[in-house]
Amino acid sequence: MTTSRTSSDEGHLVITGTGRAGTTLLVQWFTELGFDTGFTPETARRRVNALSNAGLERGLGGRGGHRVPYVTKAPSLMTGLGEALTSGRATVKACIVPMRDLAGAAESRRTASRLAQEQGLDPRSQPGGLAFGAGRNPRRQEERLAVRFHELIHTVARHGIPTYFLAYPEFVRGEQSLYAALRPLLEEHGVTEAEATAAFAAVVDPDLVHDYDINGAG
Repeated sequence: MTTSRTSSDEGHLVITGTGRAGTTLLVQWFTELGFDTGFTPETARRRVNALSNAGLERGLGGRGGHRVPYVTKAPSLMTGLGEALTSGRATVKACIVPMRDLAGAAESRRTASRLAQEQGLDPRSQPGGLAFGAGRNPRRQEERLAVRFHELIHTVARHGIPTYFLAYPEFVRGEQSLYAALRPLLEEHGVTEAEATAAFAAVVDPDLVHDYDINGAG
């Protein structure tokens, strides 16, 4: 029996991790495949922050009448997932965690906040910017991400949540097969490889990938 792409009766599909690793692209891809992400293909493109190519976060809160879609994304869940599961506030079917090298993830966040500041915007509220308390000391972003990432992995291990890891930027550049990496999950929802490939081609832009060297230069 094929699992619905829109029902969260068996729990949510959660996209999380350090961020700056293709999480927004994954939301767009799942949207293109007809999964309930809370967006249409058009809004999933339009609501991405132009400065940092970030956004489309939903989380698991559901506060204030906010509906949590079947597929939901938020790096903040690295710290909040455990509480949501323990309290029974949310049920998670599986986690998808894109990973890039720690220095690259941190430098990408520093860059987003710096660009926001240069344009007269608030770097502290910039989507994809410094996070988890690193705004006070940007050079500690690696440490902050590493600690939160460990918390996430401990949470999914403790709760036995099936977790799929993706390599960034390899999956964006086609060097890692996204379909192969997520095959059990996709097949369960009736997604064929041809369908997945076509949907990815409709949303991906490899030119948005930025590489950072060990000194933080992009």
